[in-house]
Amino acid sequence: MTPDRRDAGLRPAWWTLILLTTIVLLVYVLMSLFAGTFRSYVPVILTSDRAGLVMETGGKVTDKWSLFGGLVLMQSEVTRSLVPSPQPLLYASNVGLPLANVAHQSFSLLSKYQLTDMWELGGQAVFRSKVYGGTLLAANEGTSIPSYWRFDAFAEAKIDKNWRLKLYVNNIFNKLYYDALYQSATPFTLEAPGRAAYLVLSARY
Repeated sequence: MTPDRRDAGLRPAWWTLILLTTIVLLVYVLMSLFAGTFRSYVPVILTSDRAGLVMETGGKVTDKWSLFGGLVLMQSEVTRSLVPSPQPLLYASNVGLPLANVAHQSFSLLSKYQLTDMWELGGQAVFRSKVYGGTLLAANEGTSIPSYWRFDAFAEAKIDKNWRLKLYVNNIFNKLYYDALYQSATPFTLEAPGRAAYLVLSARY
């Protein structure tokens, strides 16, 4: 006598229990996601006020001459801090200090001139103000990197309606300046690239 095929495998009651368990787990996971149970939180240890002016402009001065510029003027101040100053002899508190690692003033001006139907020449001036170093967003270490001016130039040739060739030189005066200040037990700076030239061939169809 052969056994009934229905005796092989799981019984319907077990399948029902597995289905109900899966549904309960799915509902729990979805509710936890919406409630933020699995979300990590970072306490706010510093607040600040920032105020300033941001301006951008651009357009044609003549049929062949175009100008594009930007200006940022900003002030910042730490208004609340839950951590002590790492340099209590220099700063008793972080409150009242400016924000660290932020250039509070910057300026850029790009000029382009259409020399011929084929050639376009241009240059750019960039300024960034002094940047203060610090930990936990406050300029509380007494370190800084100086302000700088940088000048770039470029020439672009329109070979035909699809192809363009562009030569541009960044930091044409090979100015030594720094991009960033990293604050650690031993602070260090990131030196910006010196004079660099690039030749780019591009196509558009």
